[in-house]
Amino acid sequence: MADSGTPIRILLFADLHLGLERYGSRRTSEALPTRTQDTLHALEELIANARAEPPDLILFAGDAFKSPQPEPTLLQAFAEKVLALAELAPLVLLVGRQDAAPTAERASSLAIFATLSVPQVLVAETHAVHRIETKRGPLTLATAPHCSPREGLAEALPTLAQEAEAGKGPRLLLGHLTVEEAQRGDEDVLANAALPLDQLALPPWDGVALGGIHRQQALTSASGPLVLYPGSLARLDFSEAEVEKGFLRLEIRRGRVDWTFVPVAARPFIRIRADLREASDPLEALQIALAETDLAGTIVRAELRLTRAQDETLAERSVRQLLRAAGAEHVAASRRELSGPLKTRLNVADAEPPALLERYLELRGKDRGQAFTAAERAALLTAAQEIWAELAEEGLAAG
Repeated sequence: MADSGTPIRILLFADLHLGLERYGSRRTSEALPTRTQDTLHALEELIANARAEPPDLILFAGDAFKSPQPEPTLLQAFAEKVLALAELAPLVLLVGRQDAAPTAERASSLAIFATLSVPQVLVAETHAVHRIETKRGPLTLATAPHCSPREGLAEALPTLAQEAEAGKGPRLLLGHLTVEEAQRGDEDVLANAALPLDQLALPPWDGVALGGIHRQQALTSASGPLVLYPGSLARLDFSEAEVEKGFLRLEIRRGRVDWTFVPVAARPFIRIRADLREASDPLEALQIALAETDLAGTIVRAELRLTRAQDETLAERSVRQLLRAAGAEHVAASRRELSGPLKTRLNVADAEPPALLERYLELRGKDRGQAFTAAERAALLTAAQEIWAELAEEGLAAG
């Protein structure tokens, strides 16, 4: 269909995951943990942008919190932002996978806004078609909140499309789901209900706006509408270290969607990659490698190439102390690629726990065909390193 009418201006954001404190800490002197503050600061940037150039409609595509039962202080902080946004334009809050109640008898984390009938706030907890009145005209909005069974979502979409056919103005589908062709990060492994792009990007939609994937991206099919993910407002893992974070501004009319990505100042994630195998003092060599890197306020991980002998003497706590002294806000457990001969016996007297665990995983069951695969070893080591890092953060690590 050809372009028609004045475009409706929409601000789209998603995937806050407030309360998710991986790669962060809770300081007793502050009400909210550092990573939650990061996301709230990004949300404040979004609100400032909306005040400077008010949209006609604001859409949130799900996952406000890390769980359906956010703590009161967290809920209060989010509610303040909801009220600020609702003063600027009608606001739609879509229930995402992390917001959804575990059972039908329990409320979602967003239900309180519907219960209190907050002015200009629509909480979308069901598959439905809504007529939204904006200052630039009506918009037909279909909502597809998180739906665990793929079959439930696939069955709902044709019904939504049929109902939307009769709607006035542009037709937009707002959903929280995974498109099979979307590029995912490490935190997106817990997939939402997934659909192939050609099953989603169909008439009558003029555009499809989605949450549930944390990388901003635009997907197009041969003849269907544009499918947009705004991504998360903050970086959630190291797979997003080089990925910009922000939100989208859309201009939608019948037959066309134009969009602009608006970045926010998300806290940097930095990988320090260093090959230390030739160093007589690997810690000193790592310090030299850091000389030209600004780590102030960052979340950092050291990815080191070491000999097995170096690994036994380079304590994880020494690496963490070095990176903190360089200004890092938080230090994730280092990842180590080891080379050199592998001892055939475990000597608990002369090795750090990470080295002991790695040797155990490499030796375990080799003679009886019960060895771990390389992928299994990597997964177990990563999980163990995260635990050791948390213990070290709390001052509980041995040694």
